Amino acid sequence: MTDRPDPTYNPGRRTSFRQTHGPALFMMTGIVLALVFVSLWTLSRTVKNHPERVRLGKSVFTVGGDARYGPIVDKDGPILFQALLGTKDIYVQHLGSKKWTTFAAVAPGADRVCQLRWDRTRKLFTDPCVAGRTFPSDGTGLPHYLTKLDAKDRIVIDLNEPTAAPRQTTLSR
Repeated sequence: MTDRPDPTYNPGRRTSFRQTHGPALFMMTGIVLALVFVSLWTLSRTVKNHPERVRLGKSVFTVGGDARYGPIVDKDGPILFQALLGTKDIYVQHLGSKKWTTFAAVAPGADRVCQLRWDRTRKLFTDPCVAGRTFPSDGTGLPHYLTKLDAKDRIVIDLNEPTAAPRQTTLSR
């Protein structure tokens, strides 16, 4: 073995940052991009397969004033709010004397196309997909959501979780 100097070594020549750190930076950038891609792919799959798990807005919202909507609902029937995301369509019903209730607009286990219909003359909901199945005007038998009046007498609905378990429905022939 001879002690010959390395022919590529030049103490007077400066190496650039790109030469010394370039491969490591390239590899780190690739890892970060791969992680971003995997995260976005996972998020898109979750949104597609489980839209109810994605909260892209408030789950508590204010409908409006009791004094304004009470007479309208008493005359025309409950207000239907269709979900912008997911499948949480709801009816808001006035029970009189500053009492409100909110419940699902679709029977438990039914498809969204089976949205309940308000029958003005009979004052009850009918299921278009199950002949003879009805629900009373207060939504008994449907999942309910916490509904209250705030300090300004505005109707406030919390859609985070149903407050009552579904009960038996009425089948009339």
